[in-house]
Amino acid sequence: MTPADRVIGSRACDVNHLFAQTGTSDGPIGTLAVETERAVFQLRREAVAAVARQRRIREETLVARRLSEAVERRAAHAFDQGDEILARQILARDICTLKTQEALERELADASLRVTQLVRRLARTEDQARLAQRGKETLANGASRTL
Repeated sequence: MTPADRVIGSRACDVNHLFAQTGTSDGPIGTLAVETERAVFQLRREAVAAVARQRRIREETLVARRLSEAVERRAAHAFDQGDEILARQILARDICTLKTQEALERELADASLRVTQLVRRLARTEDQARLAQRGKETLANGASRTL
């Protein structure tokens, strides 16, 4: 028997022990089912908020990008007209727009990472909630059969 088999076997024994110990779905398994459902609900709320934030940042990034492109076009046009001083002034005056765009792009990357992490965590928690619910139902069905 490998160490992994022993761990899996001990976990199965733990679950079987919980089933035998409670006899009803109101014990530890029922509590676990309720707690995981609450966690799923909370994670869904967090994920929705994170996606909304990501969309808002994406829109702001697009606006900042368009403004930056307009600044660059104006500066290029001034430079093409032979007015290098005006081109530098345009770029210097609108450097804030360029920095804002860069900051928003970094924030968007962070928001996208957060969404990905929350979605993965939500999927794992939903799996746990389904398992706990099945355990609760199994206990309830076993208890009704013994009556």
